[in-house]
Amino acid sequence: MIDPDGIGTGRRVDPACPASVPIVLNAVDRSRAISEMLSIGGFADTPALARWAETAAAQPILRGYLAARLKPADGEYFAIDFDAAAGEIAARDTLAADIEARFG
Repeated sequence: MIDPDGIGTGRRVDPACPASVPIVLNAVDRSRAISEMLSIGGFADTPALARWAETAAAQPILRGYLAARLKPADGEYFAIDFDAAAGEIAARDTLAADIEARFG
């Protein structure tokens, strides 16, 4: 999406991620996202994960992990939805198994 706020910046913005998370990830951003994935568990530190991170399909997922690492904005309501968390864990485990199967 380009310039959703209408202020003429012309920069690309992903509405699912904060502005501090770049659309195109460089090597440092990819490393930070992989580090976040490893720190939450469920992903093995294998060459398959590094190979997957280089693909275009990995970019939105990596951006999501970078965005999740950011602290909530001041005054932003923060709550844990345990049902959603269980679904995210299942999705993470499925993704980890898929990465190992395709890139391992």
